[in-house]
Amino acid sequence: MNFSKLFLETKRIRDWINNQESKFAQKAKQAKKKVLAAKDKVKSLKQKLADELAKAITAKDGSSLSISEHDEIVSQIKCEAAQAHKEMLESMNMAPKGNSYPTHHSPAVGSLIQRLGFKHTLFTIGCIMDCWIVT
Repeated sequence: MNFSKLFLETKRIRDWINNQESKFAQKAKQAKKKVLAAKDKVKSLKQKLADELAKAITAKDGSSLSISEHDEIVSQIKCEAAQAHKEMLESMNMAPKGNSYPTHHSPAVGSLIQRLGFKHTLFTIGCIMDCWIVT
């Protein structure tokens, strides 16, 4: 295998790795945004509960609410908060987990390593593959 072909293979590997890393980072960023939005929604619903109770009390000129009125307001807001909490948990489950370097166990790169040979791979790919164990 001549050097130019080896260089092209290395460039293709690096381009592929960079592409995979950018896709992974983009998915992680989107998942983080969804989690933060869901957390903000839960927080705003808790604030809404406090505001609704305060508004209901001031509407009655400072007299306390009846138990049924209080329970009605609380149950309505709690239902909304439970839905927002569920959305937050779902968005947290969408977040990518594990190693932020998604190419460690890729079969495509592993087969290329076998094709190029261990010494050529270490020479050409260098530190990109330094944590791989080639069998």
